[in-house]
Amino acid sequence: QERKETKKIEAVIVCSTGLGTARLLEQRVKKYFSDRLKITRVMSLQEVKEQPISEELVISTVNTQYEGASVIKVSPFLDDFSANAISHKVDQLIDNHEHADAFMNLIDKELILLDDKTKTKEEVIQEITPEEIHGSEVGYDYKEAAVEREEVASTKIGFVATPHAPVDYVKKPCISLYINSEGITWDHGKVKLIFFLAMNERIKPDIQSIYQHFNDILENEKRLKKMFRLKDKDKIIELLRGN
Repeated sequence: QERKETKKIEAVIVCSTGLGTARLLEQRVKKYFSDRLKITRVMSLQEVKEQPISEELVISTVNTQYEGASVIKVSPFLDDFSANAISHKVDQLIDNHEHADAFMNLIDKELILLDDKTKTKEEVIQEITPEEIHGSEVGYDYKEAAVEREEVASTKIGFVATPHAPVDYVKKPCISLYINSEGITWDHGKVKLIFFLAMNERIKPDIQSIYQHFNDILENEKRLKKMFRLKDKDKIIELLRGN
């Protein structure tokens, strides 16, 4: 399967001194992975302690860990085992980007509502259906169908709910997000994040990527809790993407 044109993964090489073998390692990595990887810098362990890591991938000749970055320990001379480990991780990170892109294509700042008022589940569903906040993408029946479907089978998962309705009502696929840090009463509990899924047949080519990224979001409780405390939509978008 041909891979879509995608942004290269940024990586930093870390060695004990940042010299000699580090530079040889840099050349070898560039030789084999220039199509998928961009080496932004080569650093010593001391430099890493003084400067934050912003790259997604750390290729290191020493055992180390960095929050927010994947770390691969390699031999200074990049043996086959090390090269395979880099290749596997880079492919995984590129896939994650593609999944995030597919999901984020369905959501933007206009589709995010921040609220702190007390509301019922029905009121929130009526409010966050995309017709209200993004033109007339879906008809009024969609709201009624979403409320009815929620009565039949709740979509509450912890402090998150994911209401949706039959695809027949959706004119343009999109996802809206309602955030209420005080919580909305929802089936004998409270939810603070509500993702409203307006899907139709147009998402079929990307459906696996969309739901894989969505699942990653739902399984990351730390990220979700951070999300409902934010008031800045740009930062919420970054969190949804996975940054």
